[in-house]
Amino acid sequence: MLLAGGILLLAGTAKILAALGHSQMLDVTDPLFGVPFRFVIAFVGIAELIIAWQCLFTDRKSLSLALVAWLMTNLAAYRIGLWTMGWHHPYAFLGALAEAINISPFVARY
Repeated sequence: MLLAGGILLLAGTAKILAALGHSQMLDVTDPLFGVPFRFVIAFVGIAELIIAWQCLFTDRKSLSLALVAWLMTNLAAYRIGLWTMGWHHPYAFLGALAEAINISPFVARY
């Protein structure tokens, strides 16, 4: 649980910082929810931080495990939903990261 909590803490922090960035990729409307990717990434980042806190600072290991499994299942379902819709654009978080280091977002997805 400590490892999962640490990974979620880092990932959640990175997502929230990326959502606060100025990348144009974050302003693209998410096809499943109809809101800009910025808000989807911020929501996922907050959820990851909440679950990281649960993993790191409580003794309820079964609840922590269930929350990690719930989050990963939902993220997988979200990505599968995008693929089945024919969404072939890079994930906005990776696109924003690629823009920050001057790599084309379409090259970064491979």
